[in-house]
Amino acid sequence: MSSKKTSKQKRAEIASKRKRMGMDAADADDADDGVAYDPQLLCIARDRRFLQVFEKKAGSLHGSLEFDEFCECLNLLGIEDYDTDTAKKAFKELDADNEDELEFEPFVHAVHGAYPKFNLLWIEIMTKKKYTHFSTLEGPYGEDQLVGILKQKGGSFKDAITALRVVGDMVASPHTKDVAARKLIVKMTPGLLAALRNPNGYVVRCACLTVADIAKAKKANMRPQVAKFLNICWELFDSKNALAAYSASMLSKALLKYVPDDNDNKVLKTLIQGTQLKDFDSVQRGCYEGIKVYLKKAANPKAKVQPNKEFWSLVQKTVQDGLNGDDKVAKQRCYEVLVLYEKANDKKAARIITSFNVQQAKEYENVKSGGNMDDDGGDEDEDKKEEEEERAPWQPDTSKRGPRELSRDYDERKEQLAESFDAYDDEGEGYITTERCQQFLRDLFDCTGQEADIAIKGLDTKLDGHITKPRMLKWGLAHSWEKVRKNAFLDKEGNTLGYKSSRKERLQQRLELFEKLKEIELAEHNYAALYDIDHRCCVLNYFIKQKK
Repeated sequence: MSSKKTSKQKRAEIASKRKRMGMDAADADDADDGVAYDPQLLCIARDRRFLQVFEKKAGSLHGSLEFDEFCECLNLLGIEDYDTDTAKKAFKELDADNEDELEFEPFVHAVHGAYPKFNLLWIEIMTKKKYTHFSTLEGPYGEDQLVGILKQKGGSFKDAITALRVVGDMVASPHTKDVAARKLIVKMTPGLLAALRNPNGYVVRCACLTVADIAKAKKANMRPQVAKFLNICWELFDSKNALAAYSASMLSKALLKYVPDDNDNKVLKTLIQGTQLKDFDSVQRGCYEGIKVYLKKAANPKAKVQPNKEFWSLVQKTVQDGLNGDDKVAKQRCYEVLVLYEKANDKKAARIITSFNVQQAKEYENVKSGGNMDDDGGDEDEDKKEEEEERAPWQPDTSKRGPRELSRDYDERKEQLAESFDAYDDEGEGYITTERCQQFLRDLFDCTGQEADIAIKGLDTKLDGHITKPRMLKWGLAHSWEKVRKNAFLDKEGNTLGYKSSRKERLQQRLELFEKLKEIELAEHNYAALYDIDHRCCVLNYFIKQKK
């Protein structure tokens, strides 16, 4: 009789299998206090924070959680405003054996069921430059076998999830060459499309993650199939299953971000057709968002492929048609598209903007400033007052609190900063307290206590302990000088201060002078003066970097 394998022998077997698959025995990122996590559990979780909180409450990654412990894990993951009934429903759905407890893999699924918009994994997919691949130890499976499992109606939940992990491993693996990847994508597309249409929201979520992984890892290889996946995403926008709807919205953004359009702009033309669907608001909104994603890509000076002439003319016509129509919702969305169009190609955008009448010019300025086109800046009328009275109590999205990796794209970073600010805005009044501001600065910019005090001294202009959103965003964008190559805010500040036209030597002389002034003011604890000096140093550093 063979003796029972020790944990050391099991780890050796896993390491051996990883080596045969061309992987390291254990990734450095998998380690916690010198101990590597089981690679299969990492593949299931995709983020080690799931393993950490589960292990903390269950005592072991092979243990289980009761409902109260599950709720504690939600809090540890930063999910504080979840609905208890929704959490109970998710817990029960994943408790397949009716034992009132969850093991690790069901726990990971249940977290997303309890809070469908939990975006921890999507942030990594959408913001990290390098694709992170998670190999599974499951299998082996044949290609036809995988497609059959995914297309099977009413099939096993476990089998479908396993098949999706294997498909993602096969196609998105760094070891899969482009030729093989293209063939696999064609072969697997019917199965993946069926998984996206699965009535089980948890299967849809995993299918969305798998397709997003393939899009990020193989990019242009997905081009022939991307329209099929986008069409399914748009169908799911109106799904009654909140998890499926949210996952589909994130997948559509990932597809448009990572998969390049062809020379005939087929995907763009499909998006433009979708903007005409007035009776399907969610689809229309998604299509306008897709056009905005393409414009953000077009504005990237490092992009390997620049848009052709037809791209610009198609977007221009879409904006003009929308602004000349009677649909106010479409007008608002077209103005938002135009803001990005101007950033990507100001000369072509000028052809639209210069034709505006007084009313259109005012509406565009409102949208450009971050508001609605009908904002008048005056006192609220009775309708707005009634709307304020009927508005539901403010509930900040606390899941967006805490450290997060901010995008290097200017517009995305600005949106992330605004989202994070709202998460720290306890009352929804458009400002945060100095205490919350310290947390914001520490979490997003890793500020020391003294650095935070200096920032708060300059941000709290009314000395009432309130930091407004516009001032906080300006500070955040200014201190992104090193991370964002094309920083529209600092470009504007450089023009105002006269730095943009200065030679590099003159900029460096100014920077040295301000650094000496900082030392003097710091010795005197003159934080108000330090705030202004620090701002100028950000602008100078940005332009010095630009001139390298």
